[in-house]
Amino acid sequence: MEFGLENLKYVSLTLAVAGLLALAFLLPEEKSVQAGAITAEMSGEKILVAGTIKNLEIRKGNAFFTLENGATVKTVYFSPSIEQLSLLRNGSTVVVKAEVSLYRQETELIASEVREID
Repeated sequence: MEFGLENLKYVSLTLAVAGLLALAFLLPEEKSVQAGAITAEMSGEKILVAGTIKNLEIRKGNAFFTLENGATVKTVYFSPSIEQLSLLRNGSTVVVKAEVSLYRQETELIASEVREID
């Protein structure tokens, strides 16, 4: 199959667009961040934060805790599954997948997943 110069630019453009679309789907949606680097300007961003759970409270099926790793950040996990609840213990070290949010003028995390670190 031969392509003339005229057709080559269309083939190249199509491959470039396909490559960009593939990158958009393959790149991670969230980035890893230290608790001390989380700011109000990051509101709406999806992030990963590793830290130790402190001050855990379970109220009305929701988990509220502080995530600590050099700094602290308030975290809320709405309606976690039983599996996820079993990972939430004071003093356990976890990675939290969350969205940065502002609540009453304070930065906090809305967790969507918790993984225990061995």
